[in-house]
Amino acid sequence: MIRVATDEDADAIADLLAEPMPGSIRLALRESPTACRPCDEPDRRHHAIVDVQDGRITGHGARTVRRVHLGEGVRPAGYLHGLRRDPRRTGAGRGIATALTALTAARRPHEHPVDLTAILRANHHARRVLTRLPGAPRYRHVTGFRTLIIAHAVLPTGPPVRPVTAADIPAAQSMVEAGAGDWAVAATVQAGNGWLVAVDGGAVTGVVRAVDRRQERPVVVDSYAPWLGLTRPAINLASRLLRRPLLPPPAAALDCVWAAHLAASEPSVVRGLLAAVAASCGAALIGWGLGDAHPLRPLLDRLPGWRIDSDLFLVGNSAEPPRRMISPEAAWL
Repeated sequence: MIRVATDEDADAIADLLAEPMPGSIRLALRESPTACRPCDEPDRRHHAIVDVQDGRITGHGARTVRRVHLGEGVRPAGYLHGLRRDPRRTGAGRGIATALTALTAARRPHEHPVDLTAILRANHHARRVLTRLPGAPRYRHVTGFRTLIIAHAVLPTGPPVRPVTAADIPAAQSMVEAGAGDWAVAATVQAGNGWLVAVDGGAVTGVVRAVDRRQERPVVVDSYAPWLGLTRPAINLASRLLRRPLLPPPAAALDCVWAAHLAASEPSVVRGLLAAVAASCGAALIGWGLGDAHPLRPLLDRLPGWRIDSDLFLVGNSAEPPRRMISPEAAWL
């Protein structure tokens, strides 16, 4: 039976979401039950559906609505995520189609007519099922997306970076809005709340927000593919020489914070901003992600780190093609 999730389902949903994702490095998202509860706030609406079999939650899907940049304006739009089913359950294709239809049917009239979702490129099963599932909303591929996990220790300090002050806000806000692609979460630069600026001669040359989700959403290395588990010591030895992050032992949580809304006047500023994000939170790793067409993507590709490749899809029956660069914030995916 598929139904709308309630507050009472939060613990069971968190357990289901903790199932490791496929890939050579099997990562698990340890969502807090609080983050799994439905909410309806001015800047964020979160709702979910669950599939209940024999009194147990065996499937889940969520849709979170935020105000995002779309075209020349800002509009509420949904991001589909957390689509999981109990790995012990087979033949659940029809249930997944019903669940997706129920999620997208909850779209409100003032919200964007299609939703965004990301699928890990290594998750071949999900790509095959979701893009070909009869009766499910249409999945339309729009771009690739790369998330990079960078070691703080390899980044130069760059130009001076400090917390935003009231005097910095107009210039920083202008930079954030100028660099925002479609589906980037609309942000209001403010003093505090993780906002940092790079300055040169009194002028703002870069801006970023440090997003620390280690408590609400820790990412844990559940396990490695057998070949990678055996070769991990040798890979870590090479990683030290190549200035790449080390592969942590299984069951370790990543000491990672996220760079969001990053905009800068030149590449050297970007590296300094990333280093400042980690330093401001006392983290060893920084996560940063960009779509294929983002102008800073070549710089991201040159930085040493772990690369996690995904594909972004628009979900829904609207035939409206994307008109601008699509690049959401990895911190919220």
